Amino acid sequence: MISAPSFAQTLPAKPLRLVVPFPPGATGDFLARLVQPKLAESLAHQVVVENRTGAGGAIGTEFVARSTPDGMTLLVGGASSFGLASLLNPKLAYDPVRDFAPVIKMIRSPSVLLVHPSLPVTRVAELVKLARSRPGQLAYSTSGAGTPSHLSVELMGLMAGVRSLHVPYRGSPEALADLRAGSVQFAINSLVSSMPLLQAGKLRALAVTGARRSPELPEVPTMIEAGFAGYEVYTWFGLAAASGAPQEIVIRLNTELNRILRDPDIRQRITSQGAEIVGGSPEELGAYIRSELARWGKVVAKLELKLEP
Repeated sequence: MISAPSFAQTLPAKPLRLVVPFPPGATGDFLARLVQPKLAESLAHQVVVENRTGAGGAIGTEFVARSTPDGMTLLVGGASSFGLASLLNPKLAYDPVRDFAPVIKMIRSPSVLLVHPSLPVTRVAELVKLARSRPGQLAYSTSGAGTPSHLSVELMGLMAGVRSLHVPYRGSPEALADLRAGSVQFAINSLVSSMPLLQAGKLRALAVTGARRSPELPEVPTMIEAGFAGYEVYTWFGLAAASGAPQEIVIRLNTELNRILRDPDIRQRITSQGAEIVGGSPEELGAYIRSELARWGKVVAKLELKLEP
């Protein structure tokens, strides 16, 4: 349990920036804009959301890593920002462990296996059969190389013994837009980002990637139920400052954000999108980042994946 420091402490005389390394409409952007007014109110301090996109999230992530380590520039990052991208690209200009001071793990959400409605499949087994009949031809969209949407499909392909054509985008909004347009045939994407299109009937869900069915899509089976034993993947998001940020500011932010995540309105907004609230200490986020690097490192090595040009 974290003890709250004295809240009489004055934050530096500059806005607190929540940097989202993906475009508006992505899950991280939704989360940042949801908590921004509550955080500004609780801190009695200006809080702004800033989208810095490109390179699969690497541009915004590097920006935070290289920012002044005063705790006033926070990365609203997920699995790719905090490690997965580094597994595919060892030349990244930042280290996901060394260059960040974890603040809090905020949410996690299962992803969902999506297909364009024109694709003649309604079950995962039918998609796998179609992919086998057209090796390397079915195209899937992702929010960038090294993101969960990329590695989730590669893991599915590894387990099914099929390979498909990877088409990376700058973020999930663009990846979903081209899937909706039929430019690609399928994707595994965050449930939070995908729900509006599913609710509108623009895309078809074949499976969710969590251990249990989603309350938002109770009729959709899990990947485990679809025959992929042990397949369990979550999209998650947390906040981190540049390494060297003052510990008292990190603890204050952690305390305030844990309180915000308990707010009934915030909780309802998050859970209605198919995500679940996590919270916890900075140390718990740091340990989780290291465990995810170890877990996905084995998958990347087995598939011999490398950053695509």
